Amino acid sequence: MGSVGRMKLGSQGLEVSKQGLGCMGMSAFYGPPKPEEGMIQLIHHAISSNVTFLDTSDIYGPHTNEILLGKALKGIREKVELATKFGISYEGGVRDVRGDPAYVRASCEASLKRLDVDCIDLYYQHRIDTRVPIEVTMGELKKMVEEGKIKYIGLSEASASTIRRAHAVHPITAIQLEWSLWTRDAEKEIIPTCRELGIGIVAYSPLGRGFLSSGPKIVDTLTEQDFRKHLPRFQPENLEKNATIYEQVNAMATRKGCTSSQLALAWVHHQGNDVCPIPGTTKIENLNKNVAALSVKLTPEEMVELESYASEDSVKGDRADPGQRPPRQLPRATTQGGSLALQSVRFLNALEDLGGSSWLAQHASSRDVSTWNDPLNALTIGLRQVELSGWKPEECKAIESELLAWQQRGLADKEGDEDGKDIWARRLKGTLDRSRRLTEEFSDTLLQLFPQKVQKLGSVFRIPENSVRTYAEAEIRASLLLKALRSVLGSSGWDVLVPGVAFGTIQQMKRFAPIGIMPPVTLDLGELGEVERVVFVTCEDEDKVTDLRGLEGKFVRLEASSARVDVSAMLSDNIKEVFPKEPSVDPSVLPSSWQSSQSNGCTLKKGNAGVIEIGDATADVSGAKAASCNRLASLAALSEKVFSDHGAPASFRVPASVVISFGSMESALEESGSVEAFQSLIEQVETAKTEGGELDEVCSKLQALVSSQRPSDESIEKIAKLIPQNARLIVRSSANVEDLAGMSAAGLYDSIPNVSLSVPTVFGEAVGRVWASLYTRRAILSRRAAGVPQKDAMMAVLIQEMLSADLSFVLHTRSPTDNDHKRVEAEVAPGLGETLASGTRGTAWRLSMGKFDGRVSTLTFANFSEEMLVLSAGPADGEVIRLTVDYSKKPLTVNSNFRQQLSQRLCAVGFFLEQKFGSPQDVEGCLVGKDIYIVQSRPQP
Repeated sequence: MGSVGRMKLGSQGLEVSKQGLGCMGMSAFYGPPKPEEGMIQLIHHAISSNVTFLDTSDIYGPHTNEILLGKALKGIREKVELATKFGISYEGGVRDVRGDPAYVRASCEASLKRLDVDCIDLYYQHRIDTRVPIEVTMGELKKMVEEGKIKYIGLSEASASTIRRAHAVHPITAIQLEWSLWTRDAEKEIIPTCRELGIGIVAYSPLGRGFLSSGPKIVDTLTEQDFRKHLPRFQPENLEKNATIYEQVNAMATRKGCTSSQLALAWVHHQGNDVCPIPGTTKIENLNKNVAALSVKLTPEEMVELESYASEDSVKGDRADPGQRPPRQLPRATTQGGSLALQSVRFLNALEDLGGSSWLAQHASSRDVSTWNDPLNALTIGLRQVELSGWKPEECKAIESELLAWQQRGLADKEGDEDGKDIWARRLKGTLDRSRRLTEEFSDTLLQLFPQKVQKLGSVFRIPENSVRTYAEAEIRASLLLKALRSVLGSSGWDVLVPGVAFGTIQQMKRFAPIGIMPPVTLDLGELGEVERVVFVTCEDEDKVTDLRGLEGKFVRLEASSARVDVSAMLSDNIKEVFPKEPSVDPSVLPSSWQSSQSNGCTLKKGNAGVIEIGDATADVSGAKAASCNRLASLAALSEKVFSDHGAPASFRVPASVVISFGSMESALEESGSVEAFQSLIEQVETAKTEGGELDEVCSKLQALVSSQRPSDESIEKIAKLIPQNARLIVRSSANVEDLAGMSAAGLYDSIPNVSLSVPTVFGEAVGRVWASLYTRRAILSRRAAGVPQKDAMMAVLIQEMLSADLSFVLHTRSPTDNDHKRVEAEVAPGLGETLASGTRGTAWRLSMGKFDGRVSTLTFANFSEEMLVLSAGPADGEVIRLTVDYSKKPLTVNSNFRQQLSQRLCAVGFFLEQKFGSPQDVEGCLVGKDIYIVQSRPQP
């Protein structure tokens, strides 16, 4: 029998066995309940075999499976990680899904009693109640974490958008989903989302409901009480075709000297070190075989071969019985969606009869926007229909409020020095894009309820797949109105984020990163393009996108500038001419900050460990970021006397700051006796391969070791003398391989907001997390790509006063759109700057300002759905709150004077810093009341 090791599940601290045990079949669904004594023996055997991650639910039985585990765990509770679920009930014999707070709390209390435990390690929402906003359900779960009733929160069978919304309320530790060789739909969106957010993945039914263990003969053993008897894949019309999959898997298993179930389980284990399968069984013999699957090794070629056996086209039948879907949710969603679609089609047909988007654009161009009232009113009615369904009601209300405000405001001749028609169109476009985003998510939720039926109908009627997916939201997403606005603005539908010329083959991708592979740096895509000097454009014109699809697979030339975007196919004779010979690497261009440390060898670097005041921060003891903050502090005083040619003040302030210097992490490692383990892992991570999970495993061990370290008591005491103890703080990275020319990518290392010295445990954990972010997979790969030895990377910690930002911004003192040195561009978001840094869906206010002529151009209006804030009265727990934004109440959107004055002030500040630092800068800051604060400045890529 193989060895069952341990793994970190998610990024919140939960550690479990690398393989778990699904307990459902012991009590329910897979035939009659099994004898209690035998199942308790099985559970005890699993625990003695180091399979300690046990999974149950209140619906299994119902209730009897939890009672069984409660009996089995008497006296040995501390040896296991216990997961259970809530959310599905069969009251009165009718299956229902619930997520309202009262039900959540009552379910948890009942499960604690049945399991006979004081706390549940991992508590999942079994299925998502679409009538209750996930934020409401998560709010109640968060309270129960704070009360100590549950330790970690999970979701089961949730969409990517739901996961993001839930994670914004409280960190999600794990997502449970069906994942096996023949069920892989989660790989499209859900798995990448989990990996982006640091959420663990728990794979249930990794053996395909037993089919990958026994093949088609399993059907002969199923009793009438076994729900698999009714699953589509087990039906006669599908069974014969699916049998081929099993035969191919079994043949490979024979060649490798293992069973088909071990091979199928090994495939799941090879998906990454963030995946924990929980195969169920009722026999000790089968449990032993499942554990042995951990010893089965697969090459990349074997993985590809296995996946070819069970391709999407090869598997016949749905994975689940449509009759198992929650009946109470269907009528509400279907009624609202159907009404919405019918209303949209009728209204749009009438609009098209009048001339459609061209007719609307013509009237707007002549400054008559009265013709837009009816379509905007229709859109508002449609949003109210969505709101009635219970889908994101606060978001619906905010969009409705904006649409009403823009109608009442009308179109002015001028807004400040800008053309009133352009401002009207850009402001309205922001809201329409937001409504499209909302309704696309609404459509995705509907498709989760009955996707196969929709797709089958689409196939029968030969409707294109993209039309099938948007059957209920295509009209309300305001594509006709957006098309008209593009005409008003003279927009081509292209948005150029990074200009230039590129050559390559056009491919259509559903995602940017392959499953299981994280990019070396997690950034906003526009910033990633700028950092890597990759030409980057987006397109929102459906006709142009259709034309691009026609070029798929062809070699093309892409030319992008602020004036035009051209994509054209190239003749094969000209292809060789566009690629110069591969240049050799010139060591002289590598960042200088670490070149000098190459001679340090493998010895642990302690430096001048300790806390230093920001005025003493230099790059060699605290990193370029902290050194930049030192420079900013001195420049802030000078800025008070500086004004632009147009009288705009360049004055700014800086937050109070201190630094935990280089060597402090190493001192903590020495104090805890972890130096030898740390040095061994550093040597391993230098050469660990990205394939097969080797690098992931070493990174996980390294991060776990470093994140457990804490700053010394002396350091905390010194910080308390420099910063008020009750002040809200943000703990930020300041590495020696960060914010440098050639390595100035943002988002590579962690920042932890909203902590306080008055809560020392949370503060210490935050410092540990920042230290550990030096060894994430993406950070390791980034240094590899730059040629930086891992042993030479060091991390200082910059501790700054947390500012209650009204607005946050990033200034680019050289326009990234067209490399214009005469213009400054700003990206501005409501609330905290994490909205800009985290890749949140939506658009920022984008403002372009002339350094010498004072001219301000509003390029886009913000439409992020939420803003992040820290409440002074709330706990200092490293978390932020999110509030829905109504831009009809935001001065930067509605007040042209405010927009003009703020833009000119930002331009003056940016130009001042560019001159003082001697090169174009990316400047991060925020507006607090009437004061501009600058928190960071780094060289612009």
